[in-house]
Amino acid sequence: MQLWSVAHAQETAAEAPAGQAPLTLKALRYMPENAQLAIGIPPASSIMERLVPFVQLFLQDIDLVKEIELVASDLALEMEVPADGGIVGVLAAMGFDSGAGMAAFLDMAELAEVVAAAAAADSLDEMPDLAALNGVLVIPVNDPVKAEASLMKLLGDLLSGMERKEEQVGEVTVKAYEGFGGYFVNNAVMALGNDMNLLVGAARRTGAPASFQYGSDTCPPDDIHEAVALAYGDRLIPLMELFAGQVAKLETTAQILLNVQMERMRQIYKDVPLEEPIIITCSVGEEYVELKSKVDTEKYPSLLEFMGQAGPLQWASRLPVDTKAFLSLNVTDRTKKQLTDVYLESVPEDMRTRPGISQTVMHSMNALELFGGEITFGVGGLETMSFPSAFLMIQLAENEGARILLRIAPQADYQEPYREVQIKTLQVPFLVPIYFAEVENTLVMSNNDAGIRAIIDLAKDGKTSGFFESLDPPIPADRPIYQALVIKPSLYTDVVAPMTSITGQDLPDDAEAVMTKIAELFEDVRLFNEMQGRWSVGRIYARRK
Repeated sequence: MQLWSVAHAQETAAEAPAGQAPLTLKALRYMPENAQLAIGIPPASSIMERLVPFVQLFLQDIDLVKEIELVASDLALEMEVPADGGIVGVLAAMGFDSGAGMAAFLDMAELAEVVAAAAAADSLDEMPDLAALNGVLVIPVNDPVKAEASLMKLLGDLLSGMERKEEQVGEVTVKAYEGFGGYFVNNAVMALGNDMNLLVGAARRTGAPASFQYGSDTCPPDDIHEAVALAYGDRLIPLMELFAGQVAKLETTAQILLNVQMERMRQIYKDVPLEEPIIITCSVGEEYVELKSKVDTEKYPSLLEFMGQAGPLQWASRLPVDTKAFLSLNVTDRTKKQLTDVYLESVPEDMRTRPGISQTVMHSMNALELFGGEITFGVGGLETMSFPSAFLMIQLAENEGARILLRIAPQADYQEPYREVQIKTLQVPFLVPIYFAEVENTLVMSNNDAGIRAIIDLAKDGKTSGFFESLDPPIPADRPIYQALVIKPSLYTDVVAPMTSITGQDLPDDAEAVMTKIAELFEDVRLFNEMQGRWSVGRIYARRK
């Protein structure tokens, strides 16, 4: 979400058509300029319809709907309104719009300073004092008078005896209670918070609503019922910098990861002319649950420069249709540069001189030069000697190093060449034979020789196995993907559990119950980092059975 001037707002994309705008949009328009984070909370009607049934799947001994209805009945009794319609009806009778989402706006600057100071003094408690967290909650109303009366009834005893001051902000009256906070009500919303700067900032939005891409025709919601967080990285970076001095106290690996991520954030935001948030959404449907982050690469061109251009996963799409899980990485030239120039170079100098460390760094850099694109690892069912079929496919770089590696590996020819490709066996002691072949400059390895021949056929014929298409929803074969992880929970019941049973190393009962429940509820779980048009998208998607 971008808090541009009214003049600039006229240049932004049009709002999504009626019926397609997110239900949180009205409240999000009250975003104050000094907040770093906005959170859109779905309305009570959506929570009851979407979220509650999903959560109920994991609660065996609690009837969640019944518990919520008991709360609604108590609230109706206290507020002296009808209890009809459950929590949705009670809130509506109190003057609130149960069909429109709320929004919370947070300013974490003061909290960050408090926590950073405590960390520097080594006096950080397990839980920081959240009183330093400043926020405003905006709630849509259907009857402003009733809504304000309901608020006073709820907080009457607490506010009794407190001095109230009023501040006029345009046509809105902001009412403040010293040391407590304040609120305002207009014809559309009620806003209450513990920080007057945020509250006044929200009040100013009454006549000049915040303008941002989310909810527009350039960034419509995937689901109008979704929750959303709009995170302003350019405002959060200064808060993160407060903790820079504490990073040196961490374990070396954590230092490297944090320093690299901070540098990545600096690079991404360095050339952005206008503030633009990272969009994070969460939606729950009857058949799925999805957590997604979105960044507009037209607004953040440095992001693409940092990541490089991804391509479709051509080798993963050739995995067998019965594949239970796969992991794919697209190793771009930019990825290799990051790993060598950023991650490996971030290893502290004192570590580089330790025995073995310098050699590890050198070998790691050399190994990266062997990769020329996609790396995919997939696991199938129990087909070979009662052992899972595994496939490793590595696109090789166009250099002599990759050729040398293939030649020096202990190997022997396996049968006659198949379609002019020589399949070989890796001469190493293992439970099952390991076969490999070089197919179109890609190393294909598996314990399933028939599987390798099938992949050779697909590569030679320019086809896919149909695995991507067999998933619901299918993975678009032409989508640029940086990383992908797909796991069918049946991997546990069909592969892992039988294997652990054979070896006599069963999981603890609690863990087994959790895994069995997940396999019972979900068809597959997916983690992707990909491009969708101009948007860089990271998502976690779980499909219900």
